[in-house]
Amino acid sequence: MSGVNRRGCEIWFISGEDYDEYPGDRDAYDLMEDVDRLFRQAEVRPSSREDQYLACLDDDGQVLGGGVHGIHRVHPTHEDDDEAYLAFTFSVVVSPTTRRRGIAEALVREMEDFARMAGDSYELPVRMEAWVVNQNMAKLLNKLGFDSTASRGEWSRQDPYYEKEIGG
Repeated sequence: MSGVNRRGCEIWFISGEDYDEYPGDRDAYDLMEDVDRLFRQAEVRPSSREDQYLACLDDDGQVLGGGVHGIHRVHPTHEDDDEAYLAFTFSVVVSPTTRRRGIAEALVREMEDFARMAGDSYELPVRMEAWVVNQNMAKLLNKLGFDSTASRGEWSRQDPYYEKEIGG
């Protein structure tokens, strides 16, 4: 969990095993549902591999933005392929009423820290991967050092994937 700042919220990792530890005495499952609702409103469907939640919560426990992520080990398929690595897929959404406060950036940075710790723990490089649905997120990921996988090197609806290598 990071501290409250100009965003007016704190980043919390949400776990169904935690009870009554969130602002506003919110239940973990209610918070996950609020994040899911934001994704549905934005017409974004995260990958089925993305099943770990985090949220930017205000003092009352309201979800101002959220994210989901998943991590899995990728093994080389051929002798000449690169070494194994951890694929860290993620999606981020921010409430329309709280955009332009740095919430998406804070969520991505928090997930990047988590991905880095996972890579260190498994002693494997990590590839963060995102399917980007709008130009604003593409600009943010570029700013944070992510690269588009598009042949032209820039975001488009036809090739919306971004990635970033961590560690190795």
